[in-house]
Amino acid sequence: MDDDIRRRLPCSDRKIKDLGADDIRVRLTGTIVDSNEGRAIVDDGTGQITVNSGETNLESGKFLRIFGRVIPVEKGFEIQGEVFQDFSGVDIELLRKVEKAERG
Repeated sequence: MDDDIRRRLPCSDRKIKDLGADDIRVRLTGTIVDSNEGRAIVDDGTGQITVNSGETNLESGKFLRIFGRVIPVEKGFEIQGEVFQDFSGVDIELLRKVEKAERG
């Protein structure tokens, strides 16, 4: 293996209410409820979290899947967003059924 290749830890699929100190990189699916200057509030139905989006413009009301790093802050956690996937065309109810079936 080439020493110059850097590998990222895989993202764990998480709900906001389940985020913990052991989480490093996560994958969340939720709706943007507020957005301002490189930061957005995302709601996944279990809670809300601030996502730092950098220069990515995130529109309120948009349904997204977000891959990012968990950052501990004074009152919980924030996410440093790395990848943002537009899920606007996804059937939310069907997605929730699939997620529930995967959990068993």
